[in-house]
Amino acid sequence: AYLCHESCSENGIIIESAAGWAGKCHIIRSNGSLLRTKITDGVTLENVRDNWQNITSMSNAEHLNSIQEATGSLITSLEGLRTGTVDKEEADIYEFTQKDIILYALGVGASLANQNELKFLYENDEEFIPLPTFYILPAMQALFTSSKTESAIPGKTITLAQILHGEQYIEFLGNIPTEGRLISKVSVAEVLDKGSGAAIVQNIETFNEQGELIIRNQSVTFAVGAGNFGGPRTGTNIVACQPKPKRKPDVSLSQKTNIDQAALYRLSGDRNPLHIDPNMAMVAGFKQPILHGLCTLGFSVRLLITAFADSDPSLVKACKARFMKPVIPGQTLRVDLWREGNRIHFETVVAETNTVVIG
Repeated sequence: AYLCHESCSENGIIIESAAGWAGKCHIIRSNGSLLRTKITDGVTLENVRDNWQNITSMSNAEHLNSIQEATGSLITSLEGLRTGTVDKEEADIYEFTQKDIILYALGVGASLANQNELKFLYENDEEFIPLPTFYILPAMQALFTSSKTESAIPGKTITLAQILHGEQYIEFLGNIPTEGRLISKVSVAEVLDKGSGAAIVQNIETFNEQGELIIRNQSVTFAVGAGNFGGPRTGTNIVACQPKPKRKPDVSLSQKTNIDQAALYRLSGDRNPLHIDPNMAMVAGFKQPILHGLCTLGFSVRLLITAFADSDPSLVKACKARFMKPVIPGQTLRVDLWREGNRIHFETVVAETNTVVIG
């Protein structure tokens, strides 16, 4: 009776009551997925099957305070179906803390042996700041959870086992948080037919909790065996690598990776067994587990800002890299650097073999 009384200001809440006890209930709901794109479409078993992971995943569940909140997003979706303005882009939420930033820095070789790197490893340092390549992680998580890669080529299904990371670009557009939530959306820019495989170019836009676009990533992956589908061989959407100057490097810095480097780096999210399981490495054609390409990139950019930015990551506005050869944990990385105005060119080499691994 109290809920009906004029003195009760509550509306749309759920109260559980039994045996002289009462308590408010909350609704916890997954992000879910639209199962049709037009109001006139039916919902098929295939629609449900293809979206089941998004329907049932509680990893980014919403906490809803009332019936109104619970029905609000449904009404918005129905209105989108009615007007034909449904946004089918998949949004992925990346949650991180200062601990994640520190763990990543350790994974790409940051050390207290360099006093300028305390700011990457100690959250109470006055200048505490993430390394710029940390912000590739939200994009990679979005790629791993998106269905866009596997369905990039009509008539073909692509699995992660076929995927090789070819190129990576990151650009910073706004103020970057040191903890909280980032929301990333993936789109396929183009798919190129390379014969033996397909180059899949995907753009990932990352937004802060206020909805502001703050980071752009672009990943170019090569899907082995997915070529010969009749698509174009060359495209127009890939952010190009700029050729290095034709002179000796202005600066070269070296650092030996640790035998456990991949085991440490994988704790930042990329747990592909290729990087730690000898049997999986052999199946993939390697004699032993290899280092993550993005770990090598993290080492490279960290040494770059040491050489030219006084270890200040905020001076990095964009970065582009092409992965060329694998690195074995324990090998020494030498980063050759050239300065041309505000642009720094770099090339990463395994010192023991003089093999270029990032160009």
